[in-house]
Amino acid sequence: MLDQIYSEIIKNYCKNNSSESIAFHYIQIEKKSLSYAKNTWIKMSKNDIVLFLDTDWIASENWASSIIQCIENNPDVAIAWTAVLPKRNWKQFVLLKSNMFVNDYSMFNLGKGTFEYHKVLWGSSWLSKKKLKQYANFNENLWRQNGLLLWWEETEMMDVIRKAWFKIFYIWDEYILHQVAPERMTYWRLIKRIFYSGVTKYLRGWMPSPYKYKKTFYDYLFAPIYLVFYWAWLIYASFKFKKFKNNKANG
Repeated sequence: MLDQIYSEIIKNYCKNNSSESIAFHYIQIEKKSLSYAKNTWIKMSKNDIVLFLDTDWIASENWASSIIQCIENNPDVAIAWTAVLPKRNWKQFVLLKSNMFVNDYSMFNLGKGTFEYHKVLWGSSWLSKKKLKQYANFNENLWRQNGLLLWWEETEMMDVIRKAWFKIFYIWDEYILHQVAPERMTYWRLIKRIFYSGVTKYLRGWMPSPYKYKKTFYDYLFAPIYLVFYWAWLIYASFKFKKFKNNKANG
């Protein structure tokens, strides 16, 4: 495990849960960015297929083996990921009855089947270094910083990979349970995530990149609320982040 903020508790957990068959290593790295951490892990990994799993996500029993089989059995598949479902250890407020709002907490269920998809949730994925080679790299100039919840570097990497004719597969058979910290389950946190979704779209040149998800009655009921926030933030971002966008484009 790579950690940018030292934790004695997590270090001891890795030590106490290691065995002869599975060894957990706790490695502290320089605190720079999420993209830096991902690139460091890709470089440090001694195996071809590299695992990404966030610390607040719980994998199903055969999650790892299903993804590895998908990558190994399909020559043009370089990345594979699974559904991410909520583990509800928090009080649900009314807007979270809508999948549209739940998706802003990095929880997606694209339905049954294994198929090609244009996006990936990195906390629930594996990639093949052998297949991707130089493309297995996140742009560290596009990272989350100074409180900005941008995810442009992930989207950009997906664009590059797909242009290089590699495929990204979604697998239904297994899943991840996402334990969202209770302090993040607030209206303000949700509005902030919607805001930065709009900012990211602006920084990418307003290019749409929607997720597919099963719509419920609450999705249709709350859609106007979501769109009001989304478009308001999108327009606001075109003014507030104009300088930020120009700096990224130049450097």
